[in-house]
Amino acid sequence: RLLPTSPSLAGLSPVLAREVTFSFVAPTPLADIVDHWRSESGLEMLVDWASLSDSKLGPRSLVRCSARETSWREALDGLLAPLGLAWRGVDEHTLQITTAQQATGGVRSVEFYPLKRQGHAAQAADELIDDLSARQLPAEVAYDSVSGTLLVRASGAGQQFAYRWLKSAGYTE
Repeated sequence: RLLPTSPSLAGLSPVLAREVTFSFVAPTPLADIVDHWRSESGLEMLVDWASLSDSKLGPRSLVRCSARETSWREALDGLLAPLGLAWRGVDEHTLQITTAQQATGGVRSVEFYPLKRQGHAAQAADELIDDLSARQLPAEVAYDSVSGTLLVRASGAGQQFAYRWLKSAGYTE
């Protein structure tokens, strides 16, 4: 498959919804924690060390963190945010950890969202653009009527918002 035709978060959702428990009470190198997350989640996790260095973080930065019986999504969000970090979906098997600034305004990717309710696609596109704009997440949204797919070009944070918004509104699976 050369080009994925569904959003990366759709493929990642089953793993991100799984419950996880871990504890790093002693200060532990960030690279070791990410290696543990890779092993436990089964996901590939890429770390944008160049961007993290702007936040004075690196592979040997010592971190304490824990999660108890929470989803991977909540654990990652809760542990990365205090460090000024965030994650974005790359594909259905891969996450990238980067700075919150990069996740919000950095690289924009295009994701394809096949719509279940195509009759209201134009309205969905307009509403999604308005909600993304209100959250200061710049994006371009277009609807392809031939394939019944909404195309969204946005940052990682914008894609996460678009996926959750479209799913909760019943437009996509």
